[in-house]
Amino acid sequence: PVAVDFDPAHFAIRGDSASDALRIIHPHVGHLQMRDGRRGSGGTGQETAVGRGDVSWAELLALLEEMEYSGWMTAIRNDSQDGPADVARAITLVQRALTGHQVS
Repeated sequence: PVAVDFDPAHFAIRGDSASDALRIIHPHVGHLQMRDGRRGSGGTGQETAVGRGDVSWAELLALLEEMEYSGWMTAIRNDSQDGPADVARAITLVQRALTGHQVS
């Protein structure tokens, strides 16, 4: 099987909407990385902890539910002083959102 490994942080770092990209390529998504990012000044960007970047997680997760997405979502943190804690917080945030709790 061939599928897209969807990385929302990639779109946020570029200054694009991860939700808009997901709307276009959703039939091909086989895996989603729980990563966040922020576009910086001068066209640069950086990875951030999930929930602290520009990805609209509430919107993205609602889209995944609407798509009836059943693939894996894995928490990944590449650039962090506290990677394990950031990964644990990402999982908690997404699990809370999936059980109906408010997320930003």
